[in-house]
Amino acid sequence: FEVTRDMELLISATAVQLTFGWRKYYLSMFKRIFVFPTAYYNRFTKNFHKGETSPQGVVVLSWDSFEKGHSIPDDNLNLGIHEFAHALVIQRNKSPQYSDPIFKRWVDKLSKMLENPRAFKVLSEHPYFRKYARANEMEFFAVATEAFFETPGEFKSALPNLYGLMCKMYNQNPLRLYSSSY
Repeated sequence: FEVTRDMELLISATAVQLTFGWRKYYLSMFKRIFVFPTAYYNRFTKNFHKGETSPQGVVVLSWDSFEKGHSIPDDNLNLGIHEFAHALVIQRNKSPQYSDPIFKRWVDKLSKMLENPRAFKVLSEHPYFRKYARANEMEFFAVATEAFFETPGEFKSALPNLYGLMCKMYNQNPLRLYSSSY
């Protein structure tokens, strides 16, 4: 399986999509990205995975799932966005000096909110999000980030306060991309 220059560009563009509004946009903690053609077997978890992000600074992607995430732009399933969202939080937690101050401020506010079991339950079980958002706070964040970029109008309609917080966190508003008043 050969990773082409076009594949590298699309993977890089996906990471930049999340950090585009920041001054400190570089995921300095993440030195390696492994790309497999399809779901791969992880000998540690003893499961097949489509993607994963480790605190050791590695992002792993299955190309078919990554590509599918970009080919269907509005299903709120985007493996690249999902895994890079994990990378942002991992970097924030392990190496806060490398995280953008805007992101740190607002992701910390979201984390505090999600520490409340009732708030987590209400948000993660909202019908707008897929069931995987209920797994834990980290998965909720990644699922919410996918939705933020893939269906921002629906997100804002369903959960305007959370959408506003994510606009602040990412220092961008994806709805402006679709606005004719730009």
